[in-house]
Amino acid sequence: RSSDLANHGLRPTYHAFINAAVATSPAGVHDVAVTNVTTSKYGCQPMETVGKGMTCRIDVTVENQGDFAETFGVTAFADTNVIGSQLVTLGSGSSTVVTFTWDTTSYSFGNRTISAQADIVAGETDTGDNTFTDGIIRVCLVGDVNGDTKVDLKDVYAVGKAFGTTRQGPNPPGRAYSPNLDINDDDKIDLKDYYATTKNFGKT
Repeated sequence: RSSDLANHGLRPTYHAFINAAVATSPAGVHDVAVTNVTTSKYGCQPMETVGKGMTCRIDVTVENQGDFAETFGVTAFADTNVIGSQLVTLGSGSSTVVTFTWDTTSYSFGNRTISAQADIVAGETDTGDNTFTDGIIRVCLVGDVNGDTKVDLKDVYAVGKAFGTTRQGPNPPGRAYSPNLDINDDDKIDLKDYYATTKNFGKT
């Protein structure tokens, strides 16, 4: 007894017994994000255009900003219409560019807003950066490279002036590649682009 030990100047000894234990995982966060969206017509002036019935590439940059490897879906949109979805696996701190091909055949003429979204992964709380909006691209007549709703001499001249240029370059002196002039989006401006433009000459 404790009183007997105290009478002899001794301290009692106590023992603790652990009947169960809970293992916890290391602290960390789950967080994926879309950090950029661009089209293959990026930077064109006065606006980005794509001919109705032609294709346009959509590049979506996604990043794993969390502490764990993640597998998640990435979806590209034109307005609220789905362009396509792909499954991505990324390690912690890594990023990649996911490319979609947008077929504009079923779209009417007019401005379309391009955006992309990464699925929310399990345990993710920072979801505000899972969506990214690029901006406006105009679906127009094939050959209407400046987006003014008609194919005229301005369009034909622009495509002809850029004839023989490529996205990669180097290009002939005085000639510059512009994605809007690349009607079929094959990274070069050649007879196919010029023919497609002149075929619609005079149309509005």
